[in-house]
Amino acid sequence: MLDHLKSRGGSLDIADTKKLIAERDAEWDISENPQKYFNRVEQAIKALTRAGITSDLNERRDMALYFFKSSGEFDAAVREWENKPTADKTWNNIKTFISAEYAKENKQNKLTAKQFKANMIEEQAAATEELIANINVWATTSGNNCTRAPTGQTCQSWLLPKQDHPRPLDTRHQKNMFHIGGGRLRN
Repeated sequence: MLDHLKSRGGSLDIADTKKLIAERDAEWDISENPQKYFNRVEQAIKALTRAGITSDLNERRDMALYFFKSSGEFDAAVREWENKPTADKTWNNIKTFISAEYAKENKQNKLTAKQFKANMIEEQAAATEELIANINVWATTSGNNCTRAPTGQTCQSWLLPKQDHPRPLDTRHQKNMFHIGGGRLRN
């Protein structure tokens, strides 16, 4: 509706201005990029200005700082901002500063996630190597070895606990089992 009024040159009524003021004054949603917050606030300020309502940019700066500070996501950045000279604490500077801090944090989080993933892969590889080593030790010390496959024994048969009545395998499992002696599928 507001876009229609803007394109037609119509004036805003009280409901429209209340909505724009609410958009301008809305809190920052922690799940969104701060740049989206700044863009939303600036669009509301521009629309209100066209309607003859002025917005104090120092108040906007202070509200933005309050929202970012209360979120707990920018503690170090807020402390750094608060230590800046008063002349540097402008609406445009806080937009640039918080957006840059968010970009740095986002980049750091991606690097941390990649490192975490690499560490998990390394840990899984080490665990697999340890498991294979333990199986080999068990196989050689207990006399069960895959090289004894000419007896018709598969690796799966000596790795699994013995059962009195082996359960029948469905066709899908039978196709996936290999005979160790010849590497052929058992049908």
